[in-house]
Amino acid sequence: MSAQERRATTSRRRSAATAAIVTTSLLGAGGAAMAANSSRHDADRARTDAQAVEVIELRSELRRVHLHETNEVMLQAFGVATAEEVEAARDERVATRARAADRLLELQQGSGSTAGEALFLYDLISQDGLDGVRAADPGVLFDTGRAAARDGRPPDEALTQESLALHDLMRTDAAPLQILNDAIDAAYTMEKPEVDDLLAEYVSRSEPYILSDGGYLGPDAEAPLVDSYVFDGLADVPSPAVEAVSDRLVASDLWTYDQWVRSWQEAVPGEPPLTLAELAAHVDEVEGDIQRIVADTLTDARAEHEAAATSASRWAVLLFGLAGVLGILGSSLLVLAVLRRIRAMSRAVSRVSVDPLTGAGNRHQLELDTVGRVQDPAYSWHLLAAIDMDRFKLINDTWGHSVGDAVLVEVAQRLGIIVADWRAGASGHHGAVIRLGGDEFLLVLHAKSPMNESLVAAQLDEIRTSTLGTADGQLVDLAFSVGIVTADGQSDLDDLMRAADLAAYEDKAARRAQREEPFRQAAADEIAPDRSDSSSAS
Repeated sequence: MSAQERRATTSRRRSAATAAIVTTSLLGAGGAAMAANSSRHDADRARTDAQAVEVIELRSELRRVHLHETNEVMLQAFGVATAEEVEAARDERVATRARAADRLLELQQGSGSTAGEALFLYDLISQDGLDGVRAADPGVLFDTGRAAARDGRPPDEALTQESLALHDLMRTDAAPLQILNDAIDAAYTMEKPEVDDLLAEYVSRSEPYILSDGGYLGPDAEAPLVDSYVFDGLADVPSPAVEAVSDRLVASDLWTYDQWVRSWQEAVPGEPPLTLAELAAHVDEVEGDIQRIVADTLTDARAEHEAAATSASRWAVLLFGLAGVLGILGSSLLVLAVLRRIRAMSRAVSRVSVDPLTGAGNRHQLELDTVGRVQDPAYSWHLLAAIDMDRFKLINDTWGHSVGDAVLVEVAQRLGIIVADWRAGASGHHGAVIRLGGDEFLLVLHAKSPMNESLVAAQLDEIRTSTLGTADGQLVDLAFSVGIVTADGQSDLDDLMRAADLAAYEDKAARRAQREEPFRQAAADEIAPDRSDSSSAS
């Protein structure tokens, strides 16, 4: 072989080796990056799961402290609880609500069902009228505790089996307190002690309730949670913790007392198995044991998810580092590939700024356009209207999702007409309709000089008082709550949206109160309230 042939062979080998190194480096970098990204998503999911468990913990704590204070206030009327014990229960309720409110504010800043639950619970404890109140109405305490445990939860089909099992378990944690609450109703029905004005309305419901609906546990002494009001059994397989709670109830005297309470529905029974003071002491013991079972299980579940999130995050960091090292070896090709990828992503981003159902802008469009315009000194005036459809779930449940979609499209189109008229009204006007997700919209208007806010409000009122005809001739209301805010000069979009959301919440509350007033009046005229209004409904 000649020297020239040897040099050519060497060159080819060197080129092949270089190509192999570059290819291997890029493939390795890509594989490491993909693995890192997967680990990051695993970490995000684990953090979301941990937050979901934390919300269940908050539900448990809120229900327990409200029900405990209700019982202590009533026990004081019978001379069983002392003033110091009542004040301690109030201190616990105040501290728990404050701690929960702070955490719920943080959790609702996220996304998904957990953020929605957090928002519901935060609204519940910030709007029930108990903040800053020491001597609270026991009826309001009971209702808040009950709602905290069971309301505002995502649909069962949207939850994992683990989450369903933890919700099942959480429903058992106040069983002793609920049995004591029924016992207090029975004691009041038998003794009718004098109570102050704070308790008058609450005790007025004791006798009708205990004669018609008393009792929480099931009919089997060996399986007290079966066919009971404290355990839904939503998960396919109950957790061992639920079995542990059931065993603790079996080992107690609470099933016997609960059956005595239930016997009131047949006839007024004889003396109870325990005195009220004996029952209260027994409940404290059993409730403490069950609370530890529930709290430990929830704490362990949350810690497991948090540990998984930490581990996945560490793996993501290590894999991203490995991807970077490997990427350096094939830097020139990697840079070209990244540039091509960035251009492709930019083109893709431009195609995903419109909501496919309604044709309105989406959150991405909001970030691309509105964030800059509210900070643009060329615009001296801005208007934001937060729009939240009223009873949209009822529309879907009654007429089907196709009608619900048609309602969203109709509202978006009518809002678009407002924007079109606004843009045509004067030079320099700009506006947009954004679908924030679900049944929420945002109307945004910008101008170089102020406009008549009442005119926009009138246009929105015209939309939300109109209807949409269905294929079978039914009329569906386009009703929604709206919160309007305006700003002069450069502004922060997040601040404006929070203010608009708050105004919409206030509008929704006012509209709800207006709708419910006839029903509240009718309920006040009823002689015997139903179970859902009773003092001890599950």
